[in-house]
Amino acid sequence: MALLRARALATALCIACSPSPPPEPAARPTIATNAEPTPPAPEEPAARARRAHAEALVLDAHCDALMRAVDEGVDLTVRNPEGHVDLQKLHDGGVDAQVFALWADPDEWKGKYGQRLDAMFTAYDEMIERSAGGFVRATTADDAERAAKDGKIAAFLALEGAYAIDGDPKALPALRERGVAYVTLTWWHNTSFADGSGAKPRWHGLNGRGRALVRELNRLGMIVDVSHASDETFYDALEATTAPVIASHSGARAVADHHRNLADDMLRALAKNGGVVGIDFVAGFLDAENGKASEALRKALAPQ
Repeated sequence: MALLRARALATALCIACSPSPPPEPAARPTIATNAEPTPPAPEEPAARARRAHAEALVLDAHCDALMRAVDEGVDLTVRNPEGHVDLQKLHDGGVDAQVFALWADPDEWKGKYGQRLDAMFTAYDEMIERSAGGFVRATTADDAERAAKDGKIAAFLALEGAYAIDGDPKALPALRERGVAYVTLTWWHNTSFADGSGAKPRWHGLNGRGRALVRELNRLGMIVDVSHASDETFYDALEATTAPVIASHSGARAVADHHRNLADDMLRALAKNGGVVGIDFVAGFLDAENGKASEALRKALAPQ
């Protein structure tokens, strides 16, 4: 033990008696260079898309899910094994707002469109109630922004096919009161006021009643939707409107030559109007051959 103490004392004396270390050399002045900073690595396209999707307020402008709620009793507030749209899948997909279409098949429900629409309104009301705040009623952009901030899904309503009200402008205030945000002027067929994209021209666009319908939609603050409209109806609607219009579920004709899709000139005209397009991802509107096969199947099944 005495030897350890002696060694420790000697070590301490050596440290204490050692000369001070020389001073640090003065720092050299920094020499300015013209070298550019190394740019960050480019963001991968998939990562960029995911980031943009997460940062944006995402609205799906059209779905037919309410039909499943009415016809099949599907609960849209829980995850379902089939179908694209329910509350859980919308959250998973980063969708902030969803437009639910009110649609009555023009052949099946002819003469009783109101009955069909009432059933779909009821299904919408029940969905909102059952969701316990997961879905919230929405009629304006502010509604969608508030819902997104609260982590909820803004649920909008739209009427697909104004034939269900016979194109009557006087029927629009009641629809607006019940929450309908936009009206699709036509469906595949012609109506008493406008031509649809899937039929031979009758009016060659909008007639006087159709133009009056557009004006009343503008007055009420309801959006004019030109999906399903014939090309002539499309251009007549742009001429008649005083507000931006939308194509809620349409594709690009340059991608797939289908009458439901919009030609490049139509896309440019819609953009000039201030409107937007919700791209339809049904296979027949993305691939021309698939579309032809779908049309053939539709005609084959028509008698049934």
